[in-house]
Amino acid sequence: MANGERPLVLAHRGARLQAPENTVPAFLLALELGADGVELDVRATADGVAVCIHDGRLERTTNGRGPARQHVWSELRALDAGGWFAPAFRGTRLCTLAEALAALRDARLVNVELKGRPRSGHGWEERIVQNVQESGMESRVLFSSFQLTPLLRLKRLGCTRLAWLHGPGVPWQVAVAVAGLLHLEGLHPHRRACTARYVREAASRGIRVIPWTVNDLAEARRLAGFLVAGLITDRPAEVREALRTHR
Repeated sequence: MANGERPLVLAHRGARLQAPENTVPAFLLALELGADGVELDVRATADGVAVCIHDGRLERTTNGRGPARQHVWSELRALDAGGWFAPAFRGTRLCTLAEALAALRDARLVNVELKGRPRSGHGWEERIVQNVQESGMESRVLFSSFQLTPLLRLKRLGCTRLAWLHGPGVPWQVAVAVAGLLHLEGLHPHRRACTARYVREAASRGIRVIPWTVNDLAEARRLAGFLVAGLITDRPAEVREALRTHR
């Protein structure tokens, strides 16, 4: 990120403190709150559809039971994905990646995190790429994952906007080496791993850094001072205002 530019503010799973996470209402509200874009999670259904859901199991965020990957999309789309959050959201449905992208046409960036290990034989990565191509948002969709295998598969399919997610225990030397070796666009470190040197060393190699999940406003300002490319946060409105007044 160039000096003087504000980092992008990405709403973590949408506006998840005000609406049920990873749903269209949460995505739309995030943009209304001033987020530049969103971070969302996708998993494969039993029939290879990319559905927006964080957990591997359904119980926490829907009225369903069992692993999401054991259900076909026609079963998942019938679930209530909002009643757990608040009565006003009862009847909110899970959405596919294609539906999420349609709702996020005005976003500057959509960070799609790939979750889990889909069953083989469905061409899941190919379908994800097709979803993005059909949305016309190729330049604004960034894929990330804790696992390198799906990133390599997407790379072979021609995707260039790829980032490795990692936790707080990964040294910058390892992270930068991995991103450089695989020619990844970005690194998404846990906020505690994101030091000034981490960002500086990554930037010197053309690697964009977007830490997660940054909810403390003082920390957001400190990381912005390191010239990170973006911040993933549960508090998009507050973080954006903190960065505005910090400039």
